[in-house]
Amino acid sequence: MKKATWKSGICFFIINALLSCTSKDNPTRLSEPSFLPPDEHEIATLKGVSSWETLNTEKNQNKKWWLQLHWSQMYLQDQNQIATACRLLEELYLEKKFPLHPYAGLLLKARCPDKAAIDISLSEKQKVIYKKWTREIELAQAVQTNNQENRFVLLMELNADEKDRFLRKETYLKLLNEAKRLKNDSLVNLVSSELKKEFPQYLEDLQKNYYEISLDLIKDRSFPDALRRLNTLVHDKSVRAEQKFRSFKTMFRIYKSTQNKTDQWSLIERWGKWIKTQKKVAEYESWLNEWEILKARWLWTESQTSKAIEILASYENRKIRNSLKEEASYTLGRIYDEKKDYEKAKRLYQNSHDQSPLKKEALIKAKNSLYEKNLWSLAWLEYKNKKYEDSRKWLQEIVDKLGGESDSKYLYWLAQSYRQLGQDDLFKTTLINLRKKEPLSFYTLLSYRDLREPIPLLKKSSLTNKREFLVENLKNNLAELEIAEILWLISLEQNEILQNWAKVLEKEALDNYLPILLLYSQSGQYQNLLNSIQALSSEQKNTITYQFPELLFPKPYFDEVQKNSQLQSVPMSFVYSIMRQESAFNPYARSSVDALGLLQLMPNLAKKLAAGESINYRNEFDLFDPAINIALGTKELKNLLTHYQNRFIPAISGYNASSAAYKGWIQVRGRDNVVEFIEEIPYEETRTYIKLILRNMLFYERIYFQNQPFEFPAQWLEK
Repeated sequence: MKKATWKSGICFFIINALLSCTSKDNPTRLSEPSFLPPDEHEIATLKGVSSWETLNTEKNQNKKWWLQLHWSQMYLQDQNQIATACRLLEELYLEKKFPLHPYAGLLLKARCPDKAAIDISLSEKQKVIYKKWTREIELAQAVQTNNQENRFVLLMELNADEKDRFLRKETYLKLLNEAKRLKNDSLVNLVSSELKKEFPQYLEDLQKNYYEISLDLIKDRSFPDALRRLNTLVHDKSVRAEQKFRSFKTMFRIYKSTQNKTDQWSLIERWGKWIKTQKKVAEYESWLNEWEILKARWLWTESQTSKAIEILASYENRKIRNSLKEEASYTLGRIYDEKKDYEKAKRLYQNSHDQSPLKKEALIKAKNSLYEKNLWSLAWLEYKNKKYEDSRKWLQEIVDKLGGESDSKYLYWLAQSYRQLGQDDLFKTTLINLRKKEPLSFYTLLSYRDLREPIPLLKKSSLTNKREFLVENLKNNLAELEIAEILWLISLEQNEILQNWAKVLEKEALDNYLPILLLYSQSGQYQNLLNSIQALSSEQKNTITYQFPELLFPKPYFDEVQKNSQLQSVPMSFVYSIMRQESAFNPYARSSVDALGLLQLMPNLAKKLAAGESINYRNEFDLFDPAINIALGTKELKNLLTHYQNRFIPAISGYNASSAAYKGWIQVRGRDNVVEFIEEIPYEETRTYIKLILRNMLFYERIYFQNQPFEFPAQWLEK
């Protein structure tokens, strides 16, 4: 039997459609054995079956159903096997006890020409879940009846689901050319309107559209074309001041993406000169303040500290709104903190703290607010200066103000303050409390080291575990047949349809949100999964961590990661940890500074990494190809580990920031205690990033790569 990978992508169907036109009966009960799909061990065996005799002799009905749908989907990818696939699908469609018989019917109707007339009854919910297939059926009917308008509308609707921006654009352009060839003005206008809506670069190239066009060109990395239009806007006297200010900001964003320091500084100066000509504009003060703080931060990062101080110090006596004074004092405090002038730093942090409207609030509702950062800076300053009782007071205030939410860092250092004060019982109980509240925290893992305990392993859940969990937690919200559909879709890895189920469940008033997270993970919606974790209660975090840990730390693209990990001698746990944090496993991820793909590589770096390698890297958009991105990204991780003698902290820092930045931090902020050094890193993003990568690595080791409980690896904390 010829095996193929089943992907229900739309590109193949769209191309065929273009070419073609141009030339609840018997509901299943939970108690019935047939309700359940095969378990994971049975599925592993079934995937290796290639003999028709097995299908004919298999007595277990659910195994036969699983094989039939699995084989039919493979056969649909082979033009020579379409007839066989259709026969298998028809049998499944006619078997009304099979939980996925409507899905089998849709496949049959969509892909088997002589079955296009069959009637399939779908519930309103199923119409949403199987939307893609109902569209394809309608498209086939439009092709058959030569209904051009419906055909074009349906092709554009299917195209909207394509994740690859360039494939979407290419399909729109093909449709536009087809409409022009047909000399159908109505279709030309229809496609052109949708094309311009999604890709404004195709708007009429008039000055009134320049800003919108530029934003779209930036997405294609067409920076020179975007800059030309933006420069036209800032030089034209007829353009509104607000539009010019936005254009300057966007140009600065481009220069940050290209990492051109000379152009950045030149623009900052040009931008400032323009702002100073706008004194009669109502926004003048706020624009000037925003620009000055941006300029001060830029100077600070470029080691021109005295100039940055001069700008920020002027804010103390200005008549400006408190939020700006709060920000200026806080930034200036960080500069003096770095200079080890702790008295000035403390005064400035206190000034910033006093300016905040949140000071009077009983609880901090805004996460990661400037007020919270100020409280932490005051606590940390006292801790560094060995004033542990003062540090304890500030840390306790943060914990109290946060109301117990997202306070793992503060609980950890509160415990350390107790330890330094000789209060060992409180030190231990605070760390134990931390473990219960934040099982996914880096600091929780550190607690095992501090209490001299091994880190326990985490056991992956089985398909049976997931099945039981879903049945128990969905039975109050879904019909039994609907639960059956979900379980069978999971067993057959129908991820695209599972994504639709997750969207449907989001609208249900579920007693427990965890089933949605399980479907997010099963269907590859990792970004939705990771974004949802912080909203969970401590109890829910513990449930998902200890019952379903592999959902939070999955291993997609396993073959590519394993191959390149072995080739470069880089731990798989390291590659996966970076990938999880950089892109949430989204191959089309794109950062604000234009890092691309799974491992978020900058195009200039990728070009250097590909030199001399047998990697088919032609341009930056090849970084959206998982195989290319993983190969180049793993090579960069190897280069960093080699450069730093297999020390992970500097390698992680170099990947996120730069090796030069790390060298400067060691010189200016180096501390004997490596965890204290991590807290001292001035880039908040890098500081958090290091902790998360180390956390991820430990979880991957706990779930997949260790055979017994293990000590926190001391070598991972070498700086």
